[in-house]
Amino acid sequence: MRSVSSKAKKWRRRGAAALVALVVVIGGGTYLLTTTGPKKTYRLLPATISTVSQTVSTTGTIEAASQANLNFAVSGRVDSVNVATGNKVSAGEVLASVNNNVLQAQVTQAQATLSADQAKLAADQAASASQVQLSADQAAVTAAQDALQSAQQSLADANLTTPISGTVAEVNLTVGQDVPGAAGQSGSSGSAGSASSSTSSSGGSTTTPQVVVIGNNGWTVSAAVGDTQIGKIQGGEQASIVPDGSTSSVYGTVASVGTMATQTSGVPTFPVTIDVTGSPGGLFVGAQAEVSIVVRQLTNVLTVPSAAIHSAGSSSVVYQLVGGKQVARKVTVGVSSGRLTQIVSGLSAGDQVVLPVIGARGGAGGGFGGRPGGFGGILGKGRKPGGGFGGRPGGFGGILGKGRKPGGGAGG
Repeated sequence: MRSVSSKAKKWRRRGAAALVALVVVIGGGTYLLTTTGPKKTYRLLPATISTVSQTVSTTGTIEAASQANLNFAVSGRVDSVNVATGNKVSAGEVLASVNNNVLQAQVTQAQATLSADQAKLAADQAASASQVQLSADQAAVTAAQDALQSAQQSLADANLTTPISGTVAEVNLTVGQDVPGAAGQSGSSGSAGSASSSTSSSGGSTTTPQVVVIGNNGWTVSAAVGDTQIGKIQGGEQASIVPDGSTSSVYGTVASVGTMATQTSGVPTFPVTIDVTGSPGGLFVGAQAEVSIVVRQLTNVLTVPSAAIHSAGSSSVVYQLVGGKQVARKVTVGVSSGRLTQIVSGLSAGDQVVLPVIGARGGAGGGFGGRPGGFGGILGKGRKPGGGFGGRPGGFGGILGKGRKPGGGAGG
């Protein structure tokens, strides 16, 4: 009889010690007790009454709900800049001014012209002048009134005022700077009442705003979704927003859903605007955010963790522990939120279902397979390291019997 090497004896002693490791195969499920003591590869969780939400996820850009991009409407040399970035301002407040000496002189001249034209009209009326003369006099008065009004507006435009209350986000002016003025625009109105609009220079091209004011009336998020998702989204739906760099959410509602797609590399996307609820801090214009729009929500429905549901042909099943054995039970599933899945039939609230332990695969003795599997491991005749609970049916190999190498960890 062949003698037993010291190495073989060593493994046989380890194999005998491993008798305390009990491995039980029960139908399509498994229990596992390892050499380090009982270690289950599953846990039991009850079916519960919960809320299930379906969401559409996308990214978006944070914007101010109102923003005034302001430029002087008249040309001139900047006499004063009264604000800096970060200052709080009120509607109507003067932010900067240009020299108004010439503008004031134009107002004085326009007033004198109007007074003279009005005096001539009054004299001709008193002299019973012809209707033709009186019509001409009246036309002159009207023109003088228009000229005065224009001169007065230009004088007012020497002051750059904000139409909204808010925070100064940008200042692109310095004292002594010559500004061209924006033809047809009023420095006192700028982009009043509009969000993210710009005034135009006298040449008609869009210019960098001289002062930008972000309003106090909240935030919006501009997002876009694909053509397969846009049909699921409606105005008023709730949204969760996580700004980049933040771990907490702010919330909002869908304000508008676009119907005209923008093509990006041949892929159509549709604009969606979300109004942020309240005035949360920590938001910045231009920052990116992760957005989840709740497109369907069911409350007070029976749910189980989605990981507890398995496919069995065309059916869905969960596993329950009955008499120490895992038994498949057919269920009808409904809406899934990813983490939770609605159970329409097959279970009642409180029924325990088997949930695989995440990360249980690997290590001595193995883990839990996604389908009925065998042991690749502790007992048997195999000569290679045994596996754990495999993803497909497996045999025995390993520590006890005639194997010469140690039993291994998790199988395929």
